[in-house]
Order: sequence, then C-alpha cells, then structure tokens
Amino acid sequence: MTGVRLTAVVVTYRSEQTLPAAIESARRCHDAGVMETVFVDNASPDRTRDLLEPVKTWATVVSNNGNVGFGRGCNRGLAEVRTPLTIFLNPDATLEPEAAMRLVRFMDATPRAGICGPAIIEQNGSLQFAGIRPTPLGLLARYWRGGLDRGLFRIEPGSSPVRCGWICGAAFVIRTELARELGGFDPRFFMYFEESDLSKRAEDKGWEIWTVGEAVAHHLAGASSEDDATRISGCIARFYYQSRFYYFRKHHGWLAATATDIAELIMLLVGCAKDVVRGRGIGRLRPRLQTALFRSPEQVAAG
Repeated sequence: MTGVRLTAVVVTYRSEQTLPAAIESARRCHDAGVMETVFVDNASPDRTRDLLEPVKTWATVVSNNGNVGFGRGCNRGLAEVRTPLTIFLNPDATLEPEAAMRLVRFMDATPRAGICGPAIIEQNGSLQFAGIRPTPLGLLARYWRGGLDRGLFRIEPGSSPVRCGWICGAAFVIRTELARELGGFDPRFFMYFEESDLSKRAEDKGWEIWTVGEAVAHHLAGASSEDDATRISGCIARFYYQSRFYYFRKHHGWLAATATDIAELIMLLVGCAKDVVRGRGIGRLRPRLQTALFRSPEQVAAG
C-alpha cells in the first residue's frame, strides 16, 4: 500500500447484479495504485459471496454473520482501513482511477475539508444532489411547494468545488482519523440518513463538507428503484421513516420530530382525499403506512 492514500469500503447485500461492475472499477483503481478496497458482505443469500471469493487476491473481504445494515457494515470495514482517506462506496457505484486521484488531491489541498463527494451520474443520466441537510421545516416546505428543498443543487461534472452541508452517501470521502474520532456511523441507522448524521457531527467539530465536480462517479442502480406501496423516492419506506424520525429527534429534538410526523400525515391525508375524488386511489399514503408514527430504529450495540 506504499503511496496509496485512499481505501474504499463497499458494503454488500444481495448485490450480485451490480457488484461485478463495482469490482472491476475497484480493481482498476488498485492496479493504478490509487485506491485499496475493503468489501464487507452482510451475509448475502445470493451469489454475492461467490463473486467476492476471487477478489481476496487483491482486496480485503470481510463477512458478517447477518445483515447488520449499511452503517454498521461500513464501521466494520473502517476498522480494516490503513490509509489516511476512506471512501464509502455503494456496491452499485463505480469510480475510476482518475476520479479517485482528483478526490485525493482535493482533500490534500483543502486541510479543513473533512468530507467530500464527487459528481454522481445516475443510471438514467440524471445527476445526484448536494446542498443543505434535511430539516423538519425544509421537509414540510417541500410538501407545500411540491418540489425539492431549497438549497439543494445538482453537482455538475467538471464544476468547481462547492462547500455544502450534505452529499449523497452513495460515494463520499472522509478523513479516516475523523471517521474514527466520530465513532463511524451511528449504528442505530440501519439504512438512510446515516450520512446526514455523520455530516452534521463532522461540521459540529469544525470540519467542512465539499462537492468535487471534477471527480465523477456512476451510480448504476439508484435511479431504477420505483416507488410502490413499500417505497418513497426509491427508498424502503419502513427504514426511511424510522431513520428520518430518529435523525430529526437526535438533532432537532423530540418535539420537532413528532410535529413533523403529524404535519406530514395531515398533508398526506389531504392530498389522498383529493386523489380519491379524482379517482387516483390512496397510493401516496401507502408508503407512510409501512411503519408507525414516532418510531425510531431499534437500539443496537456499536459495531
């Protein structure tokens, strides 16, 4: 690992469809001498483990005994990192050597940057967002406007670095020492909002968060998740709502988190009533029904 300053941590679970492309890009970064990789499998029941077996000749592979979630899987991989920089990559994301080097150069040139992220091109050609972190008021304002939170912007490939408060968790770099000082991801987040929480805690310690548009990653599967009764904006609704309530409660207080759930439900019911009158059914309400109001993820031990 002489000269290598970046290690990717890739957590897998039922990833056999997208993992081959992620392995190939990680191998190219390894062969170019710019990035090492730690794969952490959360007891995948499909062919993921078989795909990772030959990877052991050039990367570190860790196998968990169960599906412990994204954040805890990342924390397990973080324990194996020996480089000053860590990039958390989804198993459906790819990063080429030049992009990895651009991220490393930016972090080396920006000493107060604790976290940075590349421009991310989704499978359908759309660009991933960055900007402000989610807040209770921002969420409710989005319902009123029927659009995205103000303060979010798409990271254009080739654009100059921009300081922000949140970047997508599909691909982002953090200083390894900072990640360990923060205790890694809060293990209570099984999925979703863990990167928002990590960013908030990093900023609270005086570190900066940046987009680096000169570096480009590709997200192979994120754009293909369609909403249904179990999903909201492509996310599994049960985990999304529990993680969101916990995040709001943790950083904005129980009252704000509870009021957000109540206000959102009222807005959904009003919108649903209009949909029923128009013959559109209650589809917009079904994801919210996947979990109870005011529900946080279960408490777990760190790991």
